[in-house]
Amino acid sequence: MAVPWLMARARASRWNGEVSALGSRLREQGMALTPDSFSVGEGKNVLVVDADRFAVADLKSWRIVQTFWLKEASALKIYEDRSNRIEFRVVLQGGGQTRKIGTQSIAGFGKLFALFGRAGKPVEYIQS
Repeated sequence: MAVPWLMARARASRWNGEVSALGSRLREQGMALTPDSFSVGEGKNVLVVDADRFAVADLKSWRIVQTFWLKEASALKIYEDRSNRIEFRVVLQGGGQTRKIGTQSIAGFGKLFALFGRAGKPVEYIQS
């Protein structure tokens, strides 16, 4: 019983370390990273949310690949994955999109979903 818990704890620690390492780069991009900031995504791509500022980070190359404001976002697209993962993209004004981001964290995605709802931004569900 202790082995799965230890594995989950190690995974969470590694994940938190990866996101923390991006902190200085995110601050250079003008993000304050307050206690209310959060991230959504696991694996290669992650979306960092700081009030009304967003950054897409590539955790394989440790780069910030895109930053934008909430006012520049026009919609949130959710893709059917037929698994327990949630895949999504943020659609920007002018038709651009972020990279596809996947997560198993309903809590983090729920915060993002609520943020788009409060801002009056549409949410699209795309079935495959």
